[in-house]
Amino acid sequence: MTDDDRRTLGRTPDWGYLLRELQELHRASSAGGSARVRAHHDRVCGLLGELIEADAPLVPAAQGPEPEALAHLTRAIDRGVRQPSQEVIRAVRALRGTLAWHTEYDPLPEPMRGRFAQCEIAGPSGPVRSADVIVGLMLFAPGCRYPEHWHEEIDESYLFDPRF
Repeated sequence: MTDDDRRTLGRTPDWGYLLRELQELHRASSAGGSARVRAHHDRVCGLLGELIEADAPLVPAAQGPEPEALAHLTRAIDRGVRQPSQEVIRAVRALRGTLAWHTEYDPLPEPMRGRFAQCEIAGPSGPVRSADVIVGLMLFAPGCRYPEHWHEEIDESYLFDPRF
């Protein structure tokens, strides 16, 4: 058994902290008065709690080419440590070198090209594997325009500070 085979949230504290902070951010985020959004946040909190409680294993992330938008990550982290999401941002900063950032859209719409990156934290292809929830980070560089879209069979929420 290799060291990677024994990596779990409990044995890798920075990953455990990140999941706990993401759970707390969902718990504390505004639902805007919507019962449906509040139920979604509660569901995500519960699923993250299950992963934490189960001491979920960590799978090394497959690193691909670094997206251009990551040139803006340092600035986003610097600004983020002064925002309500500061605990999540500190946990991201601690894991910065191990996060697998990518651009998943193919082809990437022109208004996003070079201005967008995402990484999955928990989910089917994240380092914390889950078939029940996908939680990740998205980085929007200045000038990025994220196209309006919808999903037929999943609930999706974005927690962000609009001042970035």
